[in-house]
Amino acid sequence: MEDWMIRESAFAEDMEQTVWPYLNARKKEMRLKTKDGKLLAVYHYFAENPEQVVVISHGFTETAYKYAELTYYYLIHGFDVYIVEHCGHGKSYRLLESEPCKVYVDTYQRY
Repeated sequence: MEDWMIRESAFAEDMEQTVWPYLNARKKEMRLKTKDGKLLAVYHYFAENPEQVVVISHGFTETAYKYAELTYYYLIHGFDVYIVEHCGHGKSYRLLESEPCKVYVDTYQRY
């Protein structure tokens, strides 16, 4: 097994001791303004010697947080990683301010 691989038998420990510190040291959190002035959360993770870039587009009711393990593997292999959290997800703007935990998108075009 490679040194950088996360062990299934010690997943929580490896995430806490290896993955999260590695990601946090290489993360830049930004905001992207939409054409109507709303703010989307954008995360840029910097590889040590990037050769390529990957953009992760999360699924419905997901956030960038879910892709930590995948992001770690991309970084280890020389990819810079960008993740944009869509409207109604994660730290991006909400259409229903009164219900911040509810994912709601009024039209597909918002994505």
